[in-house]
Amino acid sequence: MDLSAVVLLSVFALLAINRAVHLGEGWYTRRRLFWSVQVLNLLGACFLVSYGVPEFQGPLRVINLLLAGLLVWHILLNNRRLTAALRELSRAETPQEDPRRAELLRRLKGENP
Repeated sequence: MDLSAVVLLSVFALLAINRAVHLGEGWYTRRRLFWSVQVLNLLGACFLVSYGVPEFQGPLRVINLLLAGLLVWHILLNNRRLTAALRELSRAETPQEDPRRAELLRRLKGENP
């Protein structure tokens, strides 16, 4: 297996890892794994922009940039999924859990007790 095949298979493996990191319940609690994948995405994108796949030279250099853009897109998509999951988690903590907070919110809205 030559270097180009290794680089391409590494990019495809990284894309598969991006999908697998969101599987299972409570995936957003495994932050160390999540941020490790994010760093790998960034390093992979930097590698593709600076060196790229050795056989993609000349007009084919654009493929390296497209693959790097795909990894950057996954960085953004993963961050969006994480923030959405954390936002949903904070919504699950309703004011019913804290009666003082519910009372304060009712007073701020101008409702009389």
